[in-house]
Amino acid sequence: QLWVPRGFAHGYLVMEDDTIFSYKCDNFYHQPAEGGIRYDDPAIGIEWPLSHITPLVSERDKALGTLDSLVL
Repeated sequence: QLWVPRGFAHGYLVMEDDTIFSYKCDNFYHQPAEGGIRYDDPAIGIEWPLSHITPLVSERDKALGTLDSLVL
């Protein structure tokens, strides 16, 4: 289980088959407040250990922009 404070970017990679992953939110889902950054954004530089797997990424997450594309 993972808890992430409100407003923090986060991501996770499950490394074992048949894993159940849960996360908690501090409020009800509110789509207008939703946002994110692509997991594979080269500007962030996370070296995900993906050499032996193809990640399963939701359509919503595939459509996310890069950190550079955010308007702050």
